[in-house]
Amino acid sequence: MEVLACVDLLDQAEKDVEAGQLKPEELTGYGWARAPLFQAQNGKCAWCELSEQIQHNAVDHLRPKSVYWWLTWTWENLLFACRVCNRHKSDDFPLLKGRRLMAGEQPPGAERPALLDPADPNVRPRDHIQFRPVGGRWVPTPRAGSRRGEATIRILQLDRFDLLDRYQDHVEALGDSLDAIRAAVSGGDHATVQATWRRTLQRRTRPRQPLIALTLDVLDHHFPPRLREHFGLILPTR
Repeated sequence: MEVLACVDLLDQAEKDVEAGQLKPEELTGYGWARAPLFQAQNGKCAWCELSEQIQHNAVDHLRPKSVYWWLTWTWENLLFACRVCNRHKSDDFPLLKGRRLMAGEQPPGAERPALLDPADPNVRPRDHIQFRPVGGRWVPTPRAGSRRGEATIRILQLDRFDLLDRYQDHVEALGDSLDAIRAAVSGGDHATVQATWRRTLQRRTRPRQPLIALTLDVLDHHFPPRLREHFGLILPTR
């Protein structure tokens, strides 16, 4: 899941209209919001973290506009999402506890959402969702029994079959990087291991790379904390 950069979307839209870069009639619907969201999320769906094309995908509302109508045009409530995740998300927004916002109230208020918010800089999805090898496939699971992780996986169906296939393809594509690190570890030279590890992270965790959370969990699985400590390797928490 991708953490978003926060900009004032409505102010930018007004500036674009004044500069003649956007026609007022183009503000109808949410199509005008798709491009800046797409750029802020590095071309990836906020939920499944797969790379997507800007066309034919959705502007999603974290808090559904059918309930939180006054947040309809609030940037922090808008996400770029693939069509499949958007369809699964629908109007789901359960609470772990607390009461729903009253009309006009700004989030979070007394709400304690079950769903993780990809736009919240104070939330790290990897604290709640962990990819683990299960039956030969990599599957997202609630980390340490996280209720928010469980709810997010369930609502977005992040363990659906098509995604499991994409996860498997991604892990297989990491094979050359994993082999390079293993070879360096076998050699035992700390400087070589550290340099290989850094190159792997630079290559595999660039902002536009898909499934970075999966990549980090794969590295964590194959090179556990004791080995990383021995060689002085740092795994980003993201």
